[in-house]
Amino acid sequence: MNMKVLYHASRLMLGGIFIYASIHKIIYPASFADAVFNYQILPGALINLTALILPWLELVAGILLVLDVWMPGAVTIVTGLLLAFSCALAFNMVRGLDIACGCFTTSSTEDEMTVLTVLRDSSLLVVSLFLMYWTFIREPQQALAGDIITDRNPGSDKGEVFEDRISEKSREENP
Repeated sequence: MNMKVLYHASRLMLGGIFIYASIHKIIYPASFADAVFNYQILPGALINLTALILPWLELVAGILLVLDVWMPGAVTIVTGLLLAFSCALAFNMVRGLDIACGCFTTSSTEDEMTVLTVLRDSSLLVVSLFLMYWTFIREPQQALAGDIITDRNPGSDKGEVFEDRISEKSREENP
């Protein structure tokens, strides 16, 4: 499979998941606040604030991923959220809390937290780490390689091969 296709499939999948996951939480913020409270991680003063901000952050990050816009920020946000979600899920599994995940619905009877939930979020984290690699390492290397191979003259639409410039300079210096 072409890496570029994998990149686009990954960003569309994660973006779609984040958009879908945010909608129920945005519509029912009080229920989502209960789900956040059930995790017993945040202090009481941050629960409502988290329940109001987090779904909108998920929605915006998901839209940015789908649109392939502002990828460094979108990928960083999504990776940070997935890392936090995975840690919170694993932490509460170890603690033995029997709570709903709150990942895709705010209902306390649906979306129970299981080992599969932790594996799902961890696998999404792997996908987001691939997008981090693509955005911060692969693409800059490709751009740098492109800058070395072709040098654009200001005001010109034509690329000039770097090696030709070097040979011109050497001819000028050594007539």
